[in-house]
Amino acid sequence: LLLLLLFTVIGGANAVHDSSVNIGLRKHLGLSHKEFHEESLSVDVLWFNQTLDHFNRQDTRNFKQQYMVNDTFAKNDGPIFLLLGGEGPISPKWLEVDTAIMVYAKQFNAAVVQIEHRFYGKTQPFSDLSTEHLKYLSSEQALADAAVFLQWFNKHNKKVVVFGGSYPGSLAAYFRTKFPQLVVGAISTSSPVEAKLNFFEYQEVVGRSLLVTKENGTACYHGVQNATVQIEKMMATDNGKKKLIRDFNVCPSSDLTSLKDQQTFYSNLAGNIDGVVQYNMDNVAFEGRSLNTIQEVCAIMAATEDPYTAYVNTQKFLQGKDCQECSYRAVVADMKNVSLSSDVAGGTRQWVYQTCDEFGYYQSSDSTAQPFGDKFPIKYSVDQCEDVYGMTGPDIAWTNTNYGGVDIAGTNIVYANGLIDPWHVLSVTYGPFKEGCTAFIMPDNAHCSNMYPPRDSDTPELKAARAGIIEYIEVWLSQ
Repeated sequence: LLLLLLFTVIGGANAVHDSSVNIGLRKHLGLSHKEFHEESLSVDVLWFNQTLDHFNRQDTRNFKQQYMVNDTFAKNDGPIFLLLGGEGPISPKWLEVDTAIMVYAKQFNAAVVQIEHRFYGKTQPFSDLSTEHLKYLSSEQALADAAVFLQWFNKHNKKVVVFGGSYPGSLAAYFRTKFPQLVVGAISTSSPVEAKLNFFEYQEVVGRSLLVTKENGTACYHGVQNATVQIEKMMATDNGKKKLIRDFNVCPSSDLTSLKDQQTFYSNLAGNIDGVVQYNMDNVAFEGRSLNTIQEVCAIMAATEDPYTAYVNTQKFLQGKDCQECSYRAVVADMKNVSLSSDVAGGTRQWVYQTCDEFGYYQSSDSTAQPFGDKFPIKYSVDQCEDVYGMTGPDIAWTNTNYGGVDIAGTNIVYANGLIDPWHVLSVTYGPFKEGCTAFIMPDNAHCSNMYPPRDSDTPELKAARAGIIEYIEVWLSQ
């Protein structure tokens, strides 16, 4: 069930290939890849006694919030770089290798601190994830967490730059806007600062990213589109449904005579492609993983003349040996499991709650300018809010009033976005900019690409974005 692609970068999004500091940045920093890895990058894992409800003075309860520190490069007169966690566990790996923030820390003699978002990872205020408890899960509470933590941690009143990618990228921009006295600037990467209920543009960007692929792009896009038309025809007959179940390895618990299960089926097919596009070529080899790429998907789509057969082969490649769960009832039941040991406790139950409460971001098929048909409309996503949490859906208007949306008022914020990444649609990508703000656009890059370890093969725009971020940090720290 693709309720929504989780899009955090902290704690393990996905990517591919080697990690090495690119030549231009290495020259700028006077730093070689060998020299960086000869440093002892020690990360301390620590805990902070955090307030449960920052907006109710009568509630004195608290909980333990996990944070991590790497002060390898820190000097007494150096700044603090605060890395915000998001909708998943934080990972020390981001502070152990030459990720962009650690390269910046070397440059500016900074201590790097990473804090975990409440209700994610090991930072659990309660012993379960009941909806009653999740009312304390919100971006506003998380921002207040960061503010309270930072005031405690920054005992010597050092200058602070806040960083984040994806949802934490939005938090970084919101934090600078709400608490400008605590941080001198924010690096807001792939940040959907604009809440939107029906995020139909997501699938439009996925479609365009397939279409503009240099090799097989046109065949890829139209192959998916034509295969979807064929699937819709097959879904109308009993024999067609049986063949779809066999060809796409649909789990036995699924019932393709049910409208909700059909919608889940179509959403799953699109979702497998979505995940490839969103993280295309991101450099997360340091996490010990690799990703499929748009180029691989389009090569499979172009290898077979019949679009349906090509799409079946592509989905098998992406799905692996696991059957495709399309039972709406079964997945809703899983999502309602409040145990911290459940399969959805890694972040799915919590994040979807946040989308139902604050953000929306639902990636519907309500646009004709995409190749996945029209069988998972916005109602399909909103219904899940009611069926899982008993909620009617998010208050999008208030979220954008509270934070400003793409007209966010904060100064000294750098927005970095790859145009392959669908989330750039909801970020700040062009001016006029507020004071001290800018946007770096990387046409051939995807989600949070500038946060990963640099490599020689990075696009010129990606290299320029990293270098530009250094220049902005330098200005902020000198003010």
